[in-house]
Amino acid sequence: MSRCGAHCALGFVVAEVALYLMRSDPAHETLWVDYAGDYLAAVVIAVLFRYVGAPGRSGTKVWHAMSTVVRVELLTITAFELALFGWLTLAHRVVFPEPPLRPDSPIFWFAGQLGLIAGFVAAWPTASWQLGRGLRIERRLSHD
Repeated sequence: MSRCGAHCALGFVVAEVALYLMRSDPAHETLWVDYAGDYLAAVVIAVLFRYVGAPGRSGTKVWHAMSTVVRVELLTITAFELALFGWLTLAHRVVFPEPPLRPDSPIFWFAGQLGLIAGFVAAWPTASWQLGRGLRIERRLSHD
């Protein structure tokens, strides 16, 4: 579960900063683009974590990393990100509507921290369910 939290937290930080820097009009609100970037960054980071830890040759490692993320982590990443996005939408529209939340504001990062906590809590039942069914138990491959 903590691995999923790491992917999602890093994905949130990396994507939000990158998208903010690339945006031509920072005042223009594009939550769905931010959310897509956050989710994609979390999945890519998950694959990178798995790739670094996987044994074998380059092509085999990539396939193993991607298949493991899809099989083991995609469901918890999705639950985590949905809770994060739900909170961020509420924060943007209701809790902190003015001035608009942007990554150059400490309030944005405070709201993001609360969203990461919400994501961690939301992903917990999914990870527990997977553990109970043996879906998150992985065989250790030897590094011969």
